[in-house]
Amino acid sequence: MKKKESKEEMNIKIQNSGTGGASDCKGSCSDLAHYINHEDQERIDEGLDPLPYLTPNGDEVSTEEVIAAIDANTKGLASNTDKFYHLVVSPSEEEIKAMGSTDKEVYQNAIKLMKAISDAYAKNFHRNGLEDSSDLELYWKCHFTRGEKGELQFHIHGIVGRLTKPLAGLDGKQLKVSPLTNHKDTVDGAVKGGFDRKTFFRKCEKLFDKLFHYDRKVAETFDFNNAMKHGTLEEKSEQTKLLAEENAKDLKTSISAGINRRRKNLSNKHDIDEIAAMLEGKVDLPEQTSTKETLDDAVKVADMRNTLLFAFANANDKKRLALKLVAEGFTFYFIKAKDVPGIEDVRFVKRGKTYLAHEIMTSNELHTLLSHWHRIGGTKPAFKIREELAQKPSQKKHGGPKLGR
Repeated sequence: MKKKESKEEMNIKIQNSGTGGASDCKGSCSDLAHYINHEDQERIDEGLDPLPYLTPNGDEVSTEEVIAAIDANTKGLASNTDKFYHLVVSPSEEEIKAMGSTDKEVYQNAIKLMKAISDAYAKNFHRNGLEDSSDLELYWKCHFTRGEKGELQFHIHGIVGRLTKPLAGLDGKQLKVSPLTNHKDTVDGAVKGGFDRKTFFRKCEKLFDKLFHYDRKVAETFDFNNAMKHGTLEEKSEQTKLLAEENAKDLKTSISAGINRRRKNLSNKHDIDEIAAMLEGKVDLPEQTSTKETLDDAVKVADMRNTLLFAFANANDKKRLALKLVAEGFTFYFIKAKDVPGIEDVRFVKRGKTYLAHEIMTSNELHTLLSHWHRIGGTKPAFKIREELAQKPSQKKHGGPKLGR
């Protein structure tokens, strides 16, 4: 099984072609409907029941009923136009956790999510007479798969007809609605309404957050990820500013919590001593009674150290790391070791002032930071190379691989 790439935000795709070899959406939906069933045999082999197709209200329907309902509802559509669309909703790993701790809980909550997204889809067309998902030929099916480490990888497939059902508010008239139109909210002209996909994606995020009391971080939002991939310099700057503000707030909360945890044992000490304890004695502070200046210096170093560790630990690639650090005002350079090819230290520059990682972090923290850099595609840390070199003699003693002549 191909490992699914991890992602930070809920991903929603709207397509007018099938996947896995299924045909395009200008004919019958039969190929796509059967393709979406590809997980059924895997579930049967595992002793599980195949999952059915569902209406937005959670009613079960068969594959044949889905095909018949959508294929029969194409009257008046030209042969070379789309008859249906393929929707895919893929929550992130963290979002899946918010939906439940078991497959059963996730499935039950997925039905609530499908209903909310279905209604949002219908209303996003802004068409008179089209009230909610009950006016659409729309069917969903859940997929449960497991990654190599056993983590749940859950997503939902949807098939929705191009034509609405006969609408009561329009004396039985049907509407042609396409989520791929370039019209967004047109009032004049032959085409009325439209479909603003960005607005739809944002609405789905908010619906998810409300349903599952989910605290969405900036890096998990559609706006942030869309700006980083496709946005203008101004849009990227705005999102990195929001990320920086969030990080600063999180770090201040973390620092405050660290101080408060130690307050019980240091109740008779000065605040400056408490902060020094939080910094594990790494920062040399005056022994005199604390002043605002010395407190500010201590918090500044703690804030900086936590910011850097947070950025390296939460970056999945070099570009994301650079963006996180730029948002905090840092540029960084690596210092190579003299005795081995690896990286020994990191030089951070902020507002013209230089900080060496080993001067503001403990040895373990520096090792952690360099290990994160190695993980996201950087050079191997020097300490790891030294460890490997130190192990070579013992491996040879116990009979290592034969290298030949």
